Amino acid sequence: GIVDLEGNGGIRFEGDICAQGGTYGGRVYLHETGPNNYGISLEATVDASGTNGSGGLIDIHATGDVYANELLAWGGIDGGDISVIGAAVDFYSAIAYGDAGIGGSVAITADNIFLTSYGYSIDVQGETGGGSIDLYARETLVLGEDSSLSADTGSSGIGGSIRLYAGDALVVYGDLSARGVDGGGSIYTGTGGYLDLNGIGIDAGTQAGDAGIWTISA
Repeated sequence: GIVDLEGNGGIRFEGDICAQGGTYGGRVYLHETGPNNYGISLEATVDASGTNGSGGLIDIHATGDVYANELLAWGGIDGGDISVIGAAVDFYSAIAYGDAGIGGSVAITADNIFLTSYGYSIDVQGETGGGSIDLYARETLVLGEDSSLSADTGSSGIGGSIRLYAGDALVVYGDLSARGVDGGGSIYTGTGGYLDLNGIGIDAGTQAGDAGIWTISA
């Protein structure tokens, strides 16, 4: 199914939004374009998963802040895609794993990204190849304690990619994993300003093949 909501005075939704498909995942478009930057608040679950096929698409775009509880675009084969754009972004989990295939993608672009809820997670794992996580903050990006970003692979394939960049300050206390079976993935942590990686956990290893790469740029 398809869910398409657009509001010029902000969007607030307290119930679940479901576009899950028995074969392929659906598409969810939530766009806030108003001049007052009221943003988007999603208190429950947004689900565009595909039970027996590929995951769907979740596309959230706001001129104001974005808060979301749980975003789901996993697939019974390949993972789907989750894209969030806003002024400041905070949510609890984004899941786009591929249960039998390749992991999906999660991309977040904002002025500030604060992923500080206890147990926060992004999961783009894939059975035959890891997916991609790309978090870009023009100002500050904070990943809190007890949080995890995973782009691992399951039984075969190469680990995926995790990229974190902040223009002014990057603070990461969580675990980043792009572990592979036939080769490790890639992890990038970069900033144009302040960098704090105290307590970070990194795994870009592999069972066979070449180990992955962790790049630090500051």
